[in-house]
Amino acid sequence: MQSSFKKNQFLNMWNNIKLLSTSVLKNLRTYLYLIIFPICIVTLVIAYKVVKTENAIYINDICSILILPSFMVIFLVNITISEWKNSVFLKRIHSAGISRNSFLFSMFIFNFMLGIVSFIFTSLYSFWLTSSFFPINQGGKQMGFAEMLFMMMTFKTAMGLIMGVSFCIVISICIGTIVSGVFKSVALSQSIASILMIFAVISSDVFISPEIIAVSRFLVNLCYISPYKHSVWISILLSSDANFKWIYHGAAEGRVLGVSFGLKEWLPVFSSAIYLTLLTFLSIFSFKWNGK
Repeated sequence: MQSSFKKNQFLNMWNNIKLLSTSVLKNLRTYLYLIIFPICIVTLVIAYKVVKTENAIYINDICSILILPSFMVIFLVNITISEWKNSVFLKRIHSAGISRNSFLFSMFIFNFMLGIVSFIFTSLYSFWLTSSFFPINQGGKQMGFAEMLFMMMTFKTAMGLIMGVSFCIVISICIGTIVSGVFKSVALSQSIASILMIFAVISSDVFISPEIIAVSRFLVNLCYISPYKHSVWISILLSSDANFKWIYHGAAEGRVLGVSFGLKEWLPVFSSAIYLTLLTFLSIFSFKWNGK
């Protein structure tokens, strides 16, 4: 009996995912948000970090840049749900007897897989870009991200990168669902998502180096508002082994007035879990079958 119930649940989820794929994968906009936008942003960040700054590039910098494309999932989720609400797509799913929780779970799984594909694709692109056009001087040798990453990769680094990417993708899915549920207008919800994304990129210490924000304790505390900062810092702390010099690029300790998470590796993991729990509940309650 229980085995049959689990089988039916799995079949329902699989059917939902197939239905979602027919709507999402045939739309050119999907590839714009998952491939084109991430490539443009990663190119900009790499060019800025490698060419325009004099800071050394450490493995924690590489990991944080590789996580950045997972932020873009918010736009795909947000505009997709917003447009579905104004069409008959969600109404048909609802009338077919599919529960809200079942549909949302399937949507989360589907978009998570898309986020992972985007991460893998843009990571490979960044490996090619840094080895071909923006090599990094590492001990007198010109190296790309791939060489540096695999040379310095440890189990802790891998776990930090996996957790950081996974948490950021789920956060993007949750926030995209919440924004599309709160705001009826597609244009308004996309504008709100864009504002949240700009704040996320600035506050998460991916584009702006941590030592710049750290000159003000107030700015560091303000950045804690963004759930992305917590997930990115899982990767930063685990990949650098909480090394102050690597994270703050050799800045004097007296200049760093606000040390994020006190360089305690468990803190961003704990705070990210709290954020994810809260955002998951909010996304469930904010989701609506229609635009009313």
